[in-house]
Amino acid sequence: MKILSLGLYPLKKFPRDRVFIDFAKEKGVEVSEVICDGNWISKAKTARKALKDNEYDLVYVAYSSGILVPFARFWGKRPVVFNALCSMYEGIILDREQFSKLSLRAVFIWCIDFLSFNLAQLSFIESHEQKKYIQNFFKVDQKKLSVLYTIADERTFHPESVAKKARFTALFRGAFLPFIGVEYAVAAAKEAKKRGEAIDFLILGRGPLGPSIKREIEDNGLNNVVVDEAFFAEDDLRRLMLSCHVSLGQLSDHERTWRTIPHKIFETIALGMPLLTARTKSQEEFLCDGSDCLFFKGADVSQLVDKLVLLREDIELRNKIARGGYTLYKERFTRETIGAGFMKEIQTLVKR
Repeated sequence: MKILSLGLYPLKKFPRDRVFIDFAKEKGVEVSEVICDGNWISKAKTARKALKDNEYDLVYVAYSSGILVPFARFWGKRPVVFNALCSMYEGIILDREQFSKLSLRAVFIWCIDFLSFNLAQLSFIESHEQKKYIQNFFKVDQKKLSVLYTIADERTFHPESVAKKARFTALFRGAFLPFIGVEYAVAAAKEAKKRGEAIDFLILGRGPLGPSIKREIEDNGLNNVVVDEAFFAEDDLRRLMLSCHVSLGQLSDHERTWRTIPHKIFETIALGMPLLTARTKSQEEFLCDGSDCLFFKGADVSQLVDKLVLLREDIELRNKIARGGYTLYKERFTRETIGAGFMKEIQTLVKR
């Protein structure tokens, strides 16, 4: 099989693309990668040339590149799959809140998503909750949507013996955006200090909320919080994560959290680390409270700190959910398992 990959960014930039395409290559699939950058005209010209000049059985439109789907469908000669994960509308309008839902730009972005999901023969989505949302909001036939969970690349994220930090430390990792919930990690640090609990917080990430959370930390004298906005090499990131005692997943109660499953959820359980995360419908699709994770009520800082104290004091529970999460990962979310699902989907589409 030959795949023509069209994307706005290199495939290696996003783990979701990298895992799928690397697995396909290992199974003998030939992949030609074309990056469509520049302005709209330049993107269209690059896509058209690639679609006309290459021989391929399938067009793969990479993550965060939905605007290329109409080009692939109208100028291409073969079926189109779109590694969507979610919609562009959610990222720009709901997550980053760059424009009002009632603005013309929001309508324009909705139209791009509408075309992308309806023109692609198949789009890969991050969760069943996300599938229901896209099906209803963008009026898409459910047969055009397939759930493929975003996994960790275990070539990077795997258990390793690493010395733990001296004090019990909770790790928060993610973009500093409203729906991610970094402000709740800071609020939890404030609550823990108020209670006199020996809990430290390591926050890794960057984003628009960075200045405000730094002010909050400084104004309240939170010496139990460290914020690191650096980019880490994959091996260094793995070891830094493993040096902490628990990994925090979703923290907020934003509407987006009910559908999304961040990469760090899978990376945490792939490392064999205990996971503490907000209870959401998307994560309840596969996680079980007390067996492979610990749930708390999203945006409830008091309950979040209660659960952190419980995990600090109950080492047996901490080890139990760490083992349970890793077992779950090995049974359902390895690169081999999800990669095989990807291959089955595209092979079926090519044979139609």
